[in-house]
Amino acid sequence: MTASSNYQLAIGNCQLNEVLPAAGAMFYVVVEELIPEASSGQHSNLSTIGFAIGFVLMMVLDVVMG
Repeated sequence: MTASSNYQLAIGNCQLNEVLPAAGAMFYVVVEELIPEASSGQHSNLSTIGFAIGFVLMMVLDVVMG
């Protein structure tokens, strides 16, 4: 068994719609709790949304240019 087939076996029983909410929740917790400046001030959700947009843009550019 190769490493890629082990990976496929590990995620084979997991549906994508079950994983995405957990990934989004973890992303929110990391930005809100581990970056102190992100949760300070009156509009703390804007910094989280901005971080998420920047992250998605970075991933898109990585795929397009990579």
